[in-house]
Amino acid sequence: MNIMNVDVYTILKKISMWIGIIIGIGIVSFSVLVIYLTITDYKPKEIIKINAEGKPAYEKGNDQISMITWNIGYGGLGEKEDFFASGGKSVRPDKKEIVENYMKGITHFLENNKADFYFLQEIDCASKRSYYIDEYKEIKDTLKKYQSVFAYNYKVKLVPAPFPPPFMGKVESGIALFGKYSMNDTMRYQFPGKFKWPVYLAHLDRCFTVSRVDIEGKDHQLVLINTHNSAFDKDAVLRKQQMDYLKNVITDEYEKGNYVIAGGDWNQLMPGISKEYFTTHLEGSDWVVPLPQNWIPKDWTWGFDKNLPTVRATDTAYIKGDTYLTSIDAFFMSPNVELVKVEVKDLDFKYSDHNPVYMEVKLK
Repeated sequence: MNIMNVDVYTILKKISMWIGIIIGIGIVSFSVLVIYLTITDYKPKEIIKINAEGKPAYEKGNDQISMITWNIGYGGLGEKEDFFASGGKSVRPDKKEIVENYMKGITHFLENNKADFYFLQEIDCASKRSYYIDEYKEIKDTLKKYQSVFAYNYKVKLVPAPFPPPFMGKVESGIALFGKYSMNDTMRYQFPGKFKWPVYLAHLDRCFTVSRVDIEGKDHQLVLINTHNSAFDKDAVLRKQQMDYLKNVITDEYEKGNYVIAGGDWNQLMPGISKEYFTTHLEGSDWVVPLPQNWIPKDWTWGFDKNLPTVRATDTAYIKGDTYLTSIDAFFMSPNVELVKVEVKDLDFKYSDHNPVYMEVKLK
């Protein structure tokens, strides 16, 4: 046998062995990761009670109510940021100071734009993506005379994305409602449906909260619902399931005689807002979908501003006049709630990839 052939054979055998070892390590590592995520997976019951924190300024509300809904983008999606899951490159801002500055802008806005209630989404408590800053505590410290309720909708020990690393890592995040008036018997409702296994192990557990407020001189309660619906689900299948589930809850509350207002990030286009309503630049995005047809109950009203967008695309940093913009943040009201005023607070996406929406209503 030719010595050269023996050497080539030996080399190829060693290469094959190392390739097998590498593949084996990869399979074992993936299996260990899946087992770890399965064991630590957050599995909330369909309905759980949420305890309120803090002491409100007043025990009962009145028939004139103001509110703001705002997805704060976990203090990590200000004007200079993009995000890998939306086609960008970044996992988090380059420095902790950047998140701290975004949070200063967010808390400054909340402190200087008064409302009876704040519906907030994407508030991190202990997440790598926001340098483990307790944003919920920062907001509570800002809104000292407000009561608050917080519900997790993203609680994962290790999000193994993007690939190759660095991974997004640990995420603890949720939605919160802050109220000037006492909020009674708040419940967290788990939305139905989820992504396929094992993808759902590292995804959000979407939910909404239902809080009750006694109103001076009224026999029935004001029911406030804070929601953050799914995004990036193909053909909006999850969003359709979620909206049907939510519809049953809100119509049931109205049939009891209550005043119902649902606010938040719906991740769906508002009625009359087409994909090209604000800007024509659109790289096909799964999150830009219309509301389900025939979903709106009779005589219910949307509270949103047709003149200004509420969200930007995060495939790049914000570029005024070029970045894709649309409207997905709003309020939804039962027939016994009268819309007085609604407007987008145009922050030009300086502190978050969403703009806040302010609304005033009157209870009939």
